[in-house]
Amino acid sequence: MKNSSNSKAFKAKLLLTTIGFLLSTTIAFDVESDGTKPLTLASHSPDSTHHLHRAKIILGRALTQLGYSLTIRRCEPNLCTQLANHNRVDGELIRVAIYHDRVPTLLMVKEPVLSVTWSAYSLNPAIQVQNWQQIVNSNFKISYLDGLPFLDHHLLGKVSPERLVKLKHWMVGLESLRSGKADIFITADHVDSISIRNSELFYFRQIQLFEQVPLHTFLNSRHQQLAKKLSAIMAKMKTNGEISAIDQALFIAR
Repeated sequence: MKNSSNSKAFKAKLLLTTIGFLLSTTIAFDVESDGTKPLTLASHSPDSTHHLHRAKIILGRALTQLGYSLTIRRCEPNLCTQLANHNRVDGELIRVAIYHDRVPTLLMVKEPVLSVTWSAYSLNPAIQVQNWQQIVNSNFKISYLDGLPFLDHHLLGKVSPERLVKLKHWMVGLESLRSGKADIFITADHVDSISIRNSELFYFRQIQLFEQVPLHTFLNSRHQQLAKKLSAIMAKMKTNGEISAIDQALFIAR
């Protein structure tokens, strides 16, 4: 009984601490603390997404325990790859596991930071697709963010090039539907959560949820030991309730 009370008290204290932390800072982790080593990770995720914010907090907490301070460099997906592959940054914040096949020089942190769900959207109520194969077999034009291995895996070489509309930024996907350049826009749930707040998206309709995919941090090969330690720290944060407390605090702060 005493252990149960202690556990509840610990979780309550952790939750209050996290809420206070969220309310007192932007969680950018851009400023190096005394004695910490800087770590810069590239990210293609939109700045204002819940997922990016959550990943920054979790990784920032984990890296602080290892003596690092986290800085995020925003860029489009292909540029992120180039920067990480040429050691211009220390790695990438979040990518799918199959990203390692494209950039084998980077090390994947085995413990995932979070998961996202990929979805298809359209302005045409007559369009119905239930799975990836139906998209491949259809005549619909598909818009998607270029440089994402998960989407490349499902679309490139399977859908004819004239049906693919490659985008440099996720916001252009909405315009590709409105302009008629594409019939379907495929994106992640953390992107559509922002999109629905736009006033012109009353007919922006989710037509199918596809699959939930875990996202991992990738580091340069020189950070081999850090990758192992970071994975262990994040796994511990999950088991001791720290990540759950972060999620609760984020939910309250929204």
